[in-house]
Amino acid sequence: AERSRDNARPLDDRERPGRARGRAGPRNGQRRADRVRAKRLVRGSRAVPGGAALARESAAHLRRAGATRPLARLLSITAWIAIEFEAYGEAERLLAEGLDVAREHQDVYGVAKIRANQGLVALFQKKWREASAAFEENIELMTHPRFLGHFDWEAILGLAAVAGGQQHAERAAWLSGAARAWRDRVAEVVAPVYERLEQRFLEPARSSLGDAAWQRAVEAGASAARAEVIATALAPTTLAEMASS
Repeated sequence: AERSRDNARPLDDRERPGRARGRAGPRNGQRRADRVRAKRLVRGSRAVPGGAALARESAAHLRRAGATRPLARLLSITAWIAIEFEAYGEAERLLAEGLDVAREHQDVYGVAKIRANQGLVALFQKKWREASAAFEENIELMTHPRFLGHFDWEAILGLAAVAGGQQHAERAAWLSGAARAWRDRVAEVVAPVYERLEQRFLEPARSSLGDAAWQRAVEAGASAARAEVIATALAPTTLAEMASS
């Protein structure tokens, strides 16, 4: 736990190291250190390109301490940083390791978040089937009764991007409208990854469909109920459409 905290210090000195202190062990100091260190990785990633290496070192300490849940989250967060840098190979390795840990310890939420990130990695490499499978598993997991009231809009946006990349522009517009509506209920989100997604997959789809038709589909998706959004996102026709393109 102390080593994990020390790894965090060069990444962002704005956080007080004392927040990570406590009894060094998997249930106290270790988890606190990991949470603080992960936040610093996110905030300091642009200034410290070696963040992934520091994360791997901290992950080794977490693994030895038996802190499996924060280990999976740490790997997922670090992979997100790699996605921001378009380092997709590194992101794939981190996420594969994190997924094994999360599945082994039945961390449903951890699996869901990792699958969403895996969907993004596949999406940006235009691996449509892999991206769809990852996003769809995320949605299926997040419909678990344990997570009622929570809705992971990122997977819906990811499926919208898959549709755009596959030239199913109307579906892309509908799903993107639904995703934005659910996202806006949580908070305004601005991130380079989402900007890149929109530029590469949604803006071309909008151009092909036309502004008026695109806006109608966006509004229809935005006004849809949660159950309809989930049913549309997971509709069996998706794979059939993909196979025909």
